[in-house]
Amino acid sequence: MCVLAFSAIALIACKSTETPESVSITPPPVSEGIDINLGGFAWIFEFEETARFPGYRGIFLSKDGRLLLINFPNEIGDKWEIQGNWLSLSFLQGAPELMDIPLTNNFFILVDDVEDGFPKHIRLIPEYHCDTMGISLIRGTAEVDLVGNYWLLKTLVGAEDVNWPIDTDIHMILLPGENGLSILSYGGVNRFRGSIELGDELFKVGPLASTLMNGPYLDFENYYVSGLTSVNSYIQVDFNLFLYSDTMPVVAFRAHIFD
Repeated sequence: MCVLAFSAIALIACKSTETPESVSITPPPVSEGIDINLGGFAWIFEFEETARFPGYRGIFLSKDGRLLLINFPNEIGDKWEIQGNWLSLSFLQGAPELMDIPLTNNFFILVDDVEDGFPKHIRLIPEYHCDTMGISLIRGTAEVDLVGNYWLLKTLVGAEDVNWPIDTDIHMILLPGENGLSILSYGGVNRFRGSIELGDELFKVGPLASTLMNGPYLDFENYYVSGLTSVNSYIQVDFNLFLYSDTMPVVAFRAHIFD
């Protein structure tokens, strides 16, 4: 495991309006094989617990340049870009912060820890606040398979003021079959089945066939089915699954592991 020291090089890389003091510069150790491009990974803020699911916040840097936010209920990501060791983020809605630092800053990327040739632990040093230790982020990884597990609904954007079904599990299961992958789901009143296309960051639900039961939670179920059929991408972090329509968060699940 290779460790990069936070040195005078990082300080010089940050822009400042003050006259810098004369320092003796010792270059940090060079880590061969490190890909500074952080695309395709979720980056989780370590030093925080939130009451809102999933209990942490983070960002996902999609390989196509889209910025997806995890657990920022009032903000929507847009795009990200890396130039050299500098990361810039843009937003369609809001200006999120971590550690009271606006994520609209440009950030110097400091790699603290490496695993399998990729950054595992990074710090984002804001451009005009080089005296801070920066925002500490750790690379998120999936702990369970997406296919074959029982995914319990945790959040559904737009349905906060609708009555959710009581004492029942709103869930979905992805299963392989002769004609490809299929999705099985229960929305509180009816059961649904359809095709699904999975790929690298791609999650796209086809038309869903359903039972035709009537019940008190059809308003909620309509939100749920509409949400599922609108998504086109996903993030997996530990036991959690987050689904998005472009960069708009739509629905989130947590895997239920049976004994």
